[in-house]
Amino acid sequence: MSTKMKIVLDTNIVLSSISRKSPYHDILKTLFYGFYDLYLTTEILLEYEEKITSNFDADLAQTFISALLIKSNIKKNDI
Repeated sequence: MSTKMKIVLDTNIVLSSISRKSPYHDILKTLFYGFYDLYLTTEILLEYEEKITSNFDADLAQTFISALLIKSNIKKNDI
């Protein structure tokens, strides 16, 4: 039995991997395919939303956050 990798993605990695043209896009693609578990807190989600909004737009930020919250491999932990 193999265990999925557990990770936390830095906001800069998220920003760098959003565009489908980015060489880092596979980071998010494999996340949404469920290849690894992403651990988040409310603070991290808010930072993702803020930075995506300022670098792209609010609609993309909201869509991204909503997509994260419905995936079973996204683990939201607040300490």
